Amino acid sequence: MNPLHEEATPGQRVSDLFEAQITYDLDIPRDKEALADQRNHLNALRLEGGLDPRTVMVAADALVPTDNRLQAIIACTLIHGDIGPSVSWQVAGKATSDDAELAAIAMAVGKALQRPDLDRILVFSDSTKAIKWALDASLHSGQMHSIAICSKLRTWLSDHPDRHVQFIHVPSRLRWDIHFSSHEAATQLKVPQGPYSRTSLDYARKCTVEQMLKEWTRLFQQPEYSGRSFLRTKRKGKPIAPSHLDGSPWLKVMGKSNAHTARMSRSILNHAPIGEYQRRFNLSEEVNCSCRNGGLETRGHTDTRGSAGPRHTSNIRITSNSSRSTHGPLLS
Repeated sequence: MNPLHEEATPGQRVSDLFEAQITYDLDIPRDKEALADQRNHLNALRLEGGLDPRTVMVAADALVPTDNRLQAIIACTLIHGDIGPSVSWQVAGKATSDDAELAAIAMAVGKALQRPDLDRILVFSDSTKAIKWALDASLHSGQMHSIAICSKLRTWLSDHPDRHVQFIHVPSRLRWDIHFSSHEAATQLKVPQGPYSRTSLDYARKCTVEQMLKEWTRLFQQPEYSGRSFLRTKRKGKPIAPSHLDGSPWLKVMGKSNAHTARMSRSILNHAPIGEYQRRFNLSEEVNCSCRNGGLETRGHTDTRGSAGPRHTSNIRITSNSSRSTHGPLLS
């Protein structure tokens, strides 16, 4: 990876120098009518490209198996005049979906540029992120594929001002024509990972985060790690596990209320001015609850059974009507 690669130099990038010769069609249909319109648009491009001997069409797709023992597969389908559909595929090692989709586009562009007498290239893909990465040679996980695409297209586009490349998004649910041919080719090939399988940066990051979360969850179950008084909460019947995303599963439900966050923290950590806390630290204050039920004022008593005692409303109990700032979601 190279953060200062010449293909990423502002003002000298392919997208800067050949802006008029590069177009994107990244519409994402939101309903059935828009989806039908997109299919008609794709069919029109397919017919137009098939009738023009100086246009090559390539459809790229990739598959990242759910089985971690298998490599990602990339595939492309090419049509040029009387040639095709010609399907090619290859392994892509250990990669995320976006990495693999970008690798498939790189292979498709490379195959297209091998054809003679071209003025127009149509590149079909179901990944808008990979399409946007295609001519972005800045630092990212699939940079080497972007650099390869930029380098090849730079030479081809500079040879004649009438040459044009178009990137078109194909919704995968359409199962459309030549793109679906690439999809089928990618799904049919099963190749086990080997000791020297290529690994993308984002895939390595993903594995590191998964291992971190797995170990964090394991440690979190140990009272010596999380604290013996930490409140074990559940959501939809499953224990809430720690996470590094969105400020943790606990804080993200609190919104921006400092007061509610403080009360929630007191409750979860059992570090609140209630009887259970007073007795634990031998403080000379009343330890029994002032509600009609009486007894030791514990966290569980205060959260679930206590009624209108003053401590319930002022020290620990959260009574906001805000759907995003209550303690309720943590205990449901």
